[in-house]
Amino acid sequence: MVKSSPKNYAFPAFSALLILLTGIMGGATNAFDSNVVGALAEVRSQRPEFEAALASLTHLGGGVTLIGAATLGALALLLRKQFRECLFLILSTVGARFMIELVKFVVERPRPAFDEHPVYTTNFSFPSGHAGNSMATFLALAWFLSPPEQRKPMMVVGVCASLVIGMTRPVLGVHWPSDIIAGWAFGALWVWLMVKISERGAGAA
Repeated sequence: MVKSSPKNYAFPAFSALLILLTGIMGGATNAFDSNVVGALAEVRSQRPEFEAALASLTHLGGGVTLIGAATLGALALLLRKQFRECLFLILSTVGARFMIELVKFVVERPRPAFDEHPVYTTNFSFPSGHAGNSMATFLALAWFLSPPEQRKPMMVVGVCASLVIGMTRPVLGVHWPSDIIAGWAFGALWVWLMVKISERGAGAA
């Protein structure tokens, strides 16, 4: 039996700690969060054209785009008869979305309210669904859909895309920075877990 090295669990441990700390310390009572969002609200009020561009960009992290991309990825895997990869792509994307919503309703962190939100919001703030779901979807697509030799560069592209989407949210005043950090960490951690389960299942088979 091969023993796992402690360093193999450094990433999930760090991600879980990051989620915990941002959940406890972030929000309206956190000076960093409130100062950043307040300053960005002033910038946004002076640059309406900038706000409109970011409002369009942030929709790339919305449900329609991400669910559509995951559906196309799952169909491609089915056509390749890669049924295990298809299953874990679905678990990675749908599972992350469900868990993020669950955490939102457990934590019940209010969204920033410095001014009227320029984009539509419906639920609580922590963690960011746009940041978390985009990270989970892009990483899952990169891992389960790409050939092994192309996984790393595709994952880098996915991470960069999620970072850009996530950063639009505090600028638009709909999330605290800590929400975004937790969302990124949550999405990456969830996909890490799905990959490990998938690999263990493949090894057992």
